Formats: sequence, structure tokens, C-alpha cells
Amino acid sequence: MIFKTASQTLSPQELSLHVERFLRQELPRRQRLTEYYQGQQGVRKGPVAQGRPDNQLVANYAKYITDVHTGYFMGQPPTLTFERRRVQERMNRALEEASLGRMLYAAARDMSICGEGYLLAYLTGYGPRLARLSPLETFVITRGAARKALATLCISSMAPESRTL
Repeated sequence: MIFKTASQTLSPQELSLHVERFLRQELPRRQRLTEYYQGQQGVRKGPVAQGRPDNQLVANYAKYITDVHTGYFMGQPPTLTFERRRVQERMNRALEEASLGRMLYAAARDMSICGEGYLLAYLTGYGPRLARLSPLETFVITRGAARKALATLCISSMAPESRTL
């Protein structure tokens, strides 16, 4: 779920509203979908007849579908081609160090499970780096009809009872 705003900047009140909406509406949905993927859903079954064993089985079909289809879709990572040979060699080395294929696979798996997947690309003195952001902790706020990203928030639970930006 992408949260939209019409303004150029976010006020503290508007930011709080978006965080609150994420925590109350979107996070429970993503947690439920993640639990389905992990096979932690409850078994919906009527009452068991007296004297019969209560045999309950979870067939984790959600994990099977996600793993097979993500593997088929992202099993071969994309190849990037640059015109200049020197740039090609540098970028290949940098993207290999950043584990581009592994990170894209993780983001595709997150998209299959939660409907959204996030990667953070950043530069260091050693070159480009990638980090996977959990869809259970991340959401995007966009602006206007063009839906240009205004902010991406990653909420982490450092203390069990509170969430900090």
C-alpha cells in the first residue's frame, strides 16, 4: 500500500497520520500474509467428533507457490550492459559485490508474499551497495498524480513496546 499526499512537504501531523495508518491497517495485513507464507495460519476445521483424533494438517501451499514462481521469475538475475567496457567491468564488479541477484530475488519474494518489496541502493566510498528493507517495517509516501516518491519510511522495533523512525 502506497500512502498519498497532495503537499510538497510532510508536516509532523501528516507524517504521524501516515505512520498510524501503516501500523493499524497495512502492517496487520502484511503480517497475516507472511504468516501464510511461513505456514503459521490456523486450521479452519469444525468440531472434532468425540473419541476421534484431532488430526490437523497445514499444507503450506502459499510457500510452495511463492518459492516456485519467484525462482522461475528471478532464477536468472538480469544482465546490465553498458556501452563503455571500463564502466561495464566496474559496474559488474560493484553489482556482484552488492549481491544484486540475491537482493532482487529477496525483493521479488517479498513482493510475492506481501505485495511489496523494497531495496535501498546507496553509495559508499567502496561503491554502490544494496540493502533489503522488510515490508513489515517499510512503506512509501508519494506526492501528486505522478506518484513521485516523497518519503520512504522504515519503522523498526528497537524496544518491544515502541516503534521508532
